[in-house]
Amino acid sequence: MAMAEATDTERPASLRHQPALADTRPPAPQLPIEYAHALALSREMLAAAQAGHWDQIRALRLRVPAMAQSLARSWQRLAEQDGSAARQLERARISAIREIIAVDNEIRRLQDPRLAATGDLIQTRRPQSPAGPANPAGRRESLNSR
Repeated sequence: MAMAEATDTERPASLRHQPALADTRPPAPQLPIEYAHALALSREMLAAAQAGHWDQIRALRLRVPAMAQSLARSWQRLAEQDGSAARQLERARISAIREIIAVDNEIRRLQDPRLAATGDLIQTRRPQSPAGPANPAGRRESLNSR
């Protein structure tokens, strides 16, 4: 039979009104700060793209290779020092990377609106099989015959 926790009035007088014991659990692991820096850099580049400051973006992009190396080193250090923390943080790490990629995709879309139109065409067009119903013999139609 499990015992229920005693309420303050059920405790002996000597234990009443004592402050609760401090939480002794270690703090939850955090992503290396380099991930926040990378996200900040990508957002800075997005703001520059939205303002049409393409020279500023080119200058900021020069920082990307060193930033990527820093991210890789910090993650490797974390994995070597505390594999358990690295496993716990993997989801947050992937989420941060996806957010950075999404911002980068938006920058590219702003940089060249034709890219967005091309991407839309590619996603909406269905590939036609050469042996589909329009071409039962499997022969390829020439572009001139259309």
